[in-house]
Amino acid sequence: MADFLFDYVNALAQRAGWSVTAPDGEGIYHFYLEDGIDLDIRSPDGRNCIVSADLGSEPDASSPQAASELQKLGRVAAAGATKRPSVLSLAKGRLELYRRLDLHQVSQDRFIEQVRDFLNDQMWWKNVLSGNAPSSSPFSAFSAGADWFPAQMQF
Repeated sequence: MADFLFDYVNALAQRAGWSVTAPDGEGIYHFYLEDGIDLDIRSPDGRNCIVSADLGSEPDASSPQAASELQKLGRVAAAGATKRPSVLSLAKGRLELYRRLDLHQVSQDRFIEQVRDFLNDQMWWKNVLSGNAPSSSPFSAFSAGADWFPAQMQF
């Protein structure tokens, strides 16, 4: 099944114009793109594919605003869940965005679309976290037809 993931990752890289490197010792493909966008792709069991990105440190627990910042992130994540299916989570003191795909149920083209959508979600979350979100509502970007996928990446 590792070859199956390689085929999908290779097709993605080819379509996007990225270089494909071998996976690291844990079987994770790492892509470091423009504007601080990164992407990790792995399959822990040969069936599930996890696409993930590190979004930075979680709010400092010693800060008096930490709890309210986490609550705000939770509200934004819940409000946008139907339009932004990537999941925001906390992992080892870091904010992580991820999306799970079933390699047995997704075609290469659909895999590429899902990764593109994940990158759009990542860019949207980076804007939210930096305070540069298009507005306070996670749905406003959709009504305006905004696309958070970097223009220079062609799919």
